[in-house]
Parts: sequence; C-alpha cells; structure tokens
Amino acid sequence: MKTTWILLMVITVSAILLSGCTDNEPLPNLGPAPLSDQYLNNAVAADNKVVVAFFLYPGGAPCQQQASYLNNLQVKYGSSLVVLTYPVNDMASRQAMSDYLIETVPTIVIIDDDGYIIQKYTTLTDDSRLDKTISQLV
Repeated sequence: MKTTWILLMVITVSAILLSGCTDNEPLPNLGPAPLSDQYLNNAVAADNKVVVAFFLYPGGAPCQQQASYLNNLQVKYGSSLVVLTYPVNDMASRQAMSDYLIETVPTIVIIDDDGYIIQKYTTLTDDSRLDKTISQLV
C-alpha cells in the first residue's frame, strides 16, 4: 500500500513538472476567457495587454511566493502585462473563481491580448516558467 502511494506521488509530480510547453511548441489556445468580471473585461479589452488572473489565499506561503514572482514579472514587462488578483476569501472574487473553475490556489490564468486563455497553472509556478509563457505573448 505504501509503495503504491509513493509510486502514485512520483507519477503525479512527474506529470506536473513535465506538463509545460517546450520552446518549440506553440502555446495552446484553451478558448475564450469568461469576462463576467469588469476589471478582467477592461484589461482584456485594452490593446496589446497580456492579462494574468491570479487566484490566491493571501495568508498562504505558496501564494505569497507566487505574488513575489508576479511582481518581478510586472516590473519586467511594465504596461504590457496586467496582473489582476482574486483573493479566495473575498466575496467579490467568487464569480471569477467560478468562471475559471478554480479549485486550488495559487492558480494563474494567462490570457492573451485577443482574450483567449493560453495557460492555466494550478500550483506554485516559478518566475522563469511564467516568464517563458508571457515572453511569447508580449
């Protein structure tokens, strides 16, 4: 039983680590972004903006680390990148959480300048991986 559990964990972690796009792979298009949230709608409507919807629990260590990574990327890309935060403990975030099927935090949804979901990360994602995706869009 313990061996089965360990094997399952190794397979799961391996799948998570290997699930990103490679340098030669085009970014996926996961469909149009739901735009029920006014801030998200306005950000996507702005020309030449990549939008990051960041769903987090503000008191959680992984979410705080993810926020730090996103701050670094915001500085790097400036006005080409819009980061919107959605704290799970804020009632105003509930509709966006429902729209994007948020089940765990931190979760990041990257939306291109045409309003299409390009990537959804459902775990703490390092800044180099996020940078790789965002750099292909700006």
